[in-house]
Amino acid sequence: MYGMASLSGGIFYHYLGVRYASKLWRPTRDFISARLRDFAISKKILLVGPSAGYLLDTKILKLASQVSCVDIDPLSPLLIRWRHGRYIKCHTQDVFSLDRQKLNIHATESFLKTHPDSKIVFCNILGQLPFLYPLTWKNSVALDLWKKEFHQLLYNKNIFSFHDRLTLTGPRPLFQDLINIKYPLSNEDLIARVENLKGEVVIDHETKDIIVGSNCSYTLWSMTPTEHHILECTSKT
Repeated sequence: MYGMASLSGGIFYHYLGVRYASKLWRPTRDFISARLRDFAISKKILLVGPSAGYLLDTKILKLASQVSCVDIDPLSPLLIRWRHGRYIKCHTQDVFSLDRQKLNIHATESFLKTHPDSKIVFCNILGQLPFLYPLTWKNSVALDLWKKEFHQLLYNKNIFSFHDRLTLTGPRPLFQDLINIKYPLSNEDLIARVENLKGEVVIDHETKDIIVGSNCSYTLWSMTPTEHHILECTSKT
C-alpha cells in the first residue's frame, strides 16, 4: 500500500521506531525539541509527514494551541494519537503530488489553504522526497521548477523543518552538534566535521537548499547502530 512500504519509511520505519525510539533516538528527539519549543508555543501547528511522531516530544506538542498532522501513511493517525494524544487532528493525504508519481506544487498549495493560520512543521519528510518522487528528482529541469515554486509558496509562511542531509554507514562516528549557524553548510563542510568515520557516505538527500531558513542547526541521528543521518533543523518566521 502506498505510504506503508516505500523506501522512505513505512512498515520498516515503524519497526525501527518501536525498537529504537525510546533510547537510541532520544538524543535526537531532545535536540529537535529544544529547537521546536519556541516555534510551537501557544500557536496552531501543522505537522507534515510526522509518521507516528517518533522524533517529536509530547510535552512540546502540548505547548501548541492546536496540533494537526498530515501523512500519506494510513497508520499515522492511529499511531501518532497513541503516542501523543487523541487531541491531534489527523489527515491521510499526499500533499506533495496529485498522481503519487511526480511532485506537484498544487497539491501542497491546496492543502495548506485549509490551514491558513497554522505554522508548518516538516517532520523529516523533505529528505524523503527523492525516494517518494524519483520521476521529478531525476529530472533536473522539473526539480528546479518545483523548488522555485516551493520556495515561493512558503515565502510568507512560518516554517520549521528537520530533515536528512546525509546518510552514513558503519559504527557511530563522532559529530559535534552545531547550533544556530547563519547559513546552510555544504555537504563537504558537514563531512569534514565527522570524525572517526569507518563506514561511508551512502546518500546525499539533496536538501541543502530545500528550505531557505534564518538559521540552521545540525545533529547526528543514529537511526540504527550502523546507519546514521546528519539532520538539519531550520526555521523561517
